[in-house]
Amino acid sequence: HAPGRLRAEAMNSLSENIDALYAAFRDVPKPSGIEGCPCCIDRKGICTLLSKPLRELTSRELASYSASAFLTVGGEADYLYFLPRIVEIGCTEAGQWPDIEVTGRAIGETHPVKWPEKRKQALREVLHAVLQQAIAEEDGWAIDQWICAIAKMGFEVLPFLEQIGTSSRALLAYYERNAQSLIKQKLGNSFWEGDDPGYQTVLSWFQRPGVSRIILDAYSLGPTPNHQG
Repeated sequence: HAPGRLRAEAMNSLSENIDALYAAFRDVPKPSGIEGCPCCIDRKGICTLLSKPLRELTSRELASYSASAFLTVGGEADYLYFLPRIVEIGCTEAGQWPDIEVTGRAIGETHPVKWPEKRKQALREVLHAVLQQAIAEEDGWAIDQWICAIAKMGFEVLPFLEQIGTSSRALLAYYERNAQSLIKQKLGNSFWEGDDPGYQTVLSWFQRPGVSRIILDAYSLGPTPNHQG
């Protein structure tokens, strides 16, 4: 029952931290308008985004905006308003949304280093909580996506990597997602760019003695156990 309990605890923590994220961004004003390429988001879509309460916006209604933000739609002022809902959907509706790495890139465009501390801390707590959920589920794919997204947001990735290291099974799931690329001193996620902040940090982390020992112990043949009877 322990894995189920850990998953439930992670989900509860994530829910609480998402509520705190909304509170931290409560003072961001609703935008009066959103500039955008008509091919990427139409007037009806913009009207929906501006008329509905933030937490009632659906993944479908926000998808075009979220996927195109800072490319062909919107800017920092409106993105910060929608950010808590975009992050919430990214954490809770996997598979119904632009890749979380896309959200990570967009958040990075708002330069979180300049945010008030309460906003930075609230987002960090959500990121730790959603990563803990992926760790509890031993979901290497989700762990990989979130680490890449966190780096693209501009946050230091090492505290999150150390969080993964608390679970050997989660660490191995993350390793398996990258194993073929690590042979070439690269990472497996196609959203990574070699000059991304955090890229070299992740590569170096996989080579740390404690991390590499877990990997070697898992994939190397150990001593033959004594056969009884």
